[in-house]
Amino acid sequence: MHAMASRDDDRTVILAQDDAWSADSPLTDYDPALRPPPLAQRLSLPPGNSSLLIDAHGPNTLLALAAPLLSELVQLKSADAQERPDLLRESLRAGIQYFDLQCQDHGIEQTSRHAARYVLCTVLDEAILATRWGNDSDWSQHSLLALFHQETFGGEKFFVLLERLHRDPGRHLDVLELMYVCIALGFQGRYRLQPRGETALAELSERLYRELRRYREAPDTRLAEPNAVDAADHSLRRPFPAWLLLCATLAGMTLLHTAFSNTLEQQRHNTLQQYSTQEARQ
Repeated sequence: MHAMASRDDDRTVILAQDDAWSADSPLTDYDPALRPPPLAQRLSLPPGNSSLLIDAHGPNTLLALAAPLLSELVQLKSADAQERPDLLRESLRAGIQYFDLQCQDHGIEQTSRHAARYVLCTVLDEAILATRWGNDSDWSQHSLLALFHQETFGGEKFFVLLERLHRDPGRHLDVLELMYVCIALGFQGRYRLQPRGETALAELSERLYRELRRYREAPDTRLAEPNAVDAADHSLRRPFPAWLLLCATLAGMTLLHTAFSNTLEQQRHNTLQQYSTQEARQ
């Protein structure tokens, strides 16, 4: 308990009741404090899955460090059952603590680190509670958000936080990109039950995407482009944003996992049908 507390001992509320916003203040009211046990390595992301190993020293270190938890998110959304939600909760708890420690080790400022942790807890909780097995479990009473931030529902504050961080997008670009990826992977929050919520969320996501792309792909003013042809050639050579690569990869994983599950279910049905036919003939 004291190991992490000595490194990060501020205990403040994530969002103030008034509209005042201090970008320098921490965004959490609770510190998990324990270094993660080896259980953190039991997350379902295969260690050799290089498709998600984004360079932690690249443009968005925060997103790179969150990749294992985002991979877990993809698999949770398509999981048909979970025999031991308590073990899953412990695994995710350890994974989030490990993410937090890695962020500290990479020098990510406290504001961004705590905001990212709040986002990940909220998104993972929603994905689990949207499943049949999650809704039937006691997850809502013992959620990740309650464990790390002593709150029960983050679907509203996710977007309040998004709005406030967006006031200074240049400074909070990494967190905003993480939030965009979470929305792209299906997070809905307060929009889930709103009339035309899906349309409103899609419009918000599109605006956020354009803003993020504008900041990440700002032209290099140090290089003069003599003509339009050279300018077009320069734009084609821009590196593909790592956060878009991660988003596309995770979305692809979701589709592949769903297709594979459907194929297995069809094969199971055919096998059972053949067995039933043989039994009837006997």
